[in-house]
Amino acid sequence: MEGIEYLKQILEFNEPSWVKEFRSKSFEAFENLYPENSNIFKHQTFFNNFKLNINYNNIIDNPRKNIEADSIVILNDIIYYPKDMDTNKIEILNWSDVIKKYENEIKEMLEDEDNLNDKFLALNNAMFNSAILIRVPKNTELKIPVQIINIDNSDNFRKLFIIVDRNSKLKVYKENLSLSQNEIILSEAIEVFLMENSQLEFTDLQNLHNNAQYFVTKRVVSGKDSKALWNTGMLGGGKVRSRAFNTLSGDGSSVDYTEIIFGAGSQKFDSYSSLDH
Repeated sequence: MEGIEYLKQILEFNEPSWVKEFRSKSFEAFENLYPENSNIFKHQTFFNNFKLNINYNNIIDNPRKNIEADSIVILNDIIYYPKDMDTNKIEILNWSDVIKKYENEIKEMLEDEDNLNDKFLALNNAMFNSAILIRVPKNTELKIPVQIINIDNSDNFRKLFIIVDRNSKLKVYKENLSLSQNEIILSEAIEVFLMENSQLEFTDLQNLHNNAQYFVTKRVVSGKDSKALWNTGMLGGGKVRSRAFNTLSGDGSSVDYTEIIFGAGSQKFDSYSSLDH
């Protein structure tokens, strides 16, 4: 279906009025923005002819319905905790619970003006049908990792919010896979906030089939003496657009960003990262 028709369906969701307004405003920005605003990229992008025709039917058999693992597993938005784990050490919420508990904080994040300056981030903001928040409370070192597995066979628009509070540590392993050879659009926006003296190790593997168009925007804001370690591997996707924006907002903070791309044949990768301090 056309993008505007899909948006109309999403606007029927039971969400606060400001979220609906944010979605509509974001879709308007998507329609009006060029694929790239920067003179560096606008003549080289391979998304000038991008067509938005959404096919959402992401019904798949869950291959791990009875998960017993030593890590916390989020499989297509379903959360599995290890047996006997103390869940007070981490908070993982889906979108409906996020908007109930942290509405003011999420509103401040989403209404950042930078969210309307990028065509494909604006598209994610308008269309996201999945959102997960992971929060580690202060003075907590989570001994086991969080493993995120996204398996798709149709278009999907996801958000992931990560908040690591003061003096806390978190490891995240994320993997994107696709089971079919359908032409699909996958979009992700990842927002990370590291408080004072916190640490995050984030490993991200993208292994989609070559008929997928993949758009990802990652943003991390690092507080005083915090550390972020990004490890990204991109193997799949026919057309891939990746943006990573790292901001050192506190004294003594650091970000280590490593990205490895393996491409072949007709695959196309457009990757950019920045570090501001």
